[in-house]
Amino acid sequence: MNLVDLFAQRLKMDPSGPLITYYDTDTGERIELSATSLANWINKTANFLTDELAVDEGATIQLNLPLHWQSVIWLQAAWACGLAVDLETHAQHSVVITSQADLASAPADELVVLSLRPLGLPCDVDLPVGALDFATSVRTHGDYFAGPSLGTDRLALVDGQEEFTDIDLVTAWTDTMREDHERVLFCGTDLTAASIGQAWVATLINQGSLVLVCPSDQSQERLTDLARQEGTRTIIRG
Repeated sequence: MNLVDLFAQRLKMDPSGPLITYYDTDTGERIELSATSLANWINKTANFLTDELAVDEGATIQLNLPLHWQSVIWLQAAWACGLAVDLETHAQHSVVITSQADLASAPADELVVLSLRPLGLPCDVDLPVGALDFATSVRTHGDYFAGPSLGTDRLALVDGQEEFTDIDLVTAWTDTMREDHERVLFCGTDLTAASIGQAWVATLINQGSLVLVCPSDQSQERLTDLARQEGTRTIIRG
């Protein structure tokens, strides 16, 4: 089963319960998103990719973001379009997705900027000429996305010298230690193949839910307290 199908299965199984609960302890942000809420964001983003950015199936986009609920949306939207995601910040791709904090290191033909402010608010800095503010641009796109038919052997993720197909990611992050439908707390900041696998892919495979806590320098006491509040038994540090 590919990653798009795994998300669709999770959406069908539990559309309204929390799928991602995101904490940023620096800003005090807490946001909870159901599979239905995520699907809405994912579909709009996929339509944005295909209709406004005109990215063709089989292309690769660069994702220059930290681990965040919006980076999960971009991963799923890219995969729904049949695209690969490159996490290498120095790679040369025509479409680059970046945060407003990393604008200086993100030249591209098509530059999409995320504020990563609470609630997905627009950027509050001046953007380069031609750059698109994701929060304002995505709103006009449709809530339904009819993507291509996808297999399991297409390129899905590039992290440095490592390349992963859908089946590579599913095989690598099938976690027999997790119970089905388990709620897991993951603490981390860096977006890597490992953090994506541990935090997101494993969650989809086990049809569970995720509490994502950033930044990564949390005390064990703080994580234990959050885990208790959120009803999680498993804590993973990325």
